[in-house]
Amino acid sequence: NSARAVIATTSGGGVEARGASLALANLSFQNNRAAAPGGALRAIGDLAITGGGFTANEAEFGGAIALAQGSGSTISISDARFDGNRAVATPGGADDDGGAIHADLDTLATLSGNSFTGNSAAGSGGAIFFRDNATEAAVGSLGLGFNRIAGNTAAAGSGLFVASGLAGAENSWWGCNAGPGAAPCDRVVGPA
Repeated sequence: NSARAVIATTSGGGVEARGASLALANLSFQNNRAAAPGGALRAIGDLAITGGGFTANEAEFGGAIALAQGSGSTISISDARFDGNRAVATPGGADDDGGAIHADLDTLATLSGNSFTGNSAAGSGGAIFFRDNATEAAVGSLGLGFNRIAGNTAAAGSGLFVASGLAGAENSWWGCNAGPGAAPCDRVVGPA
């Protein structure tokens, strides 16, 4: 299954889900564009993605996916491919972060078994940009496990950029055996 290419002048180039629960299984999003967050998908609410892929999507931030969930939401992304997505500089844009995923959360997001390759951000987080939304007392957190994060680029944090919140990254491959932070591996910036 695949979603056709869309060019949006607002957020969520392919799909924008506000406040609803969204479950996607084995779908492909390719060549979608948004002039705001989420080249392929902008989600505010429960989200479950299993399998499928996000390829060559582009947005101001969150080249493939932009997440903005509160403390009552659940987020799970597993066994998906993120290839060649871009967060690009836009005139007057505030963020150019998160080549594949931009997560601005007050809840836990779990990413497992995914592949992030060839994604880029003009700002931070070539593959993933994460921060605590700080609009609620709950602290946003990111759990990464068994992901392949390699060959991504950004001004800071080619693999992962953690601006705030709690992030744990275990048992993932960062493009070389030395792990994140060692050349030529994808880099992690921030407390992870």
